[in-house]
Amino acid sequence: MDTEIKLRISKELSSREQRQIIKLKGSIIAAGYTEIIHIQDYDQQCHLNTFETQAAKSSEVKEFIKAFMEQHSLGAVIEML
Repeated sequence: MDTEIKLRISKELSSREQRQIIKLKGSIIAAGYTEIIHIQDYDQQCHLNTFETQAAKSSEVKEFIKAFMEQHSLGAVIEML
């Protein structure tokens, strides 16, 4: 069974933050955690990005995202729900 991963991402981003978020999403797909990431409005300040991954990979992808956020100082603009 698949697990849904949700990321709330700020709409107001610097160009560096935008590039890093695109890199994160590409890395998630390239690593085989998912094939597609869905984006929708969450509220006036944020987008909601969701994707499904295999339940067995759920913890692994969450750790991958956390490490990426820390490495690129994105904790202020991304929240994992």
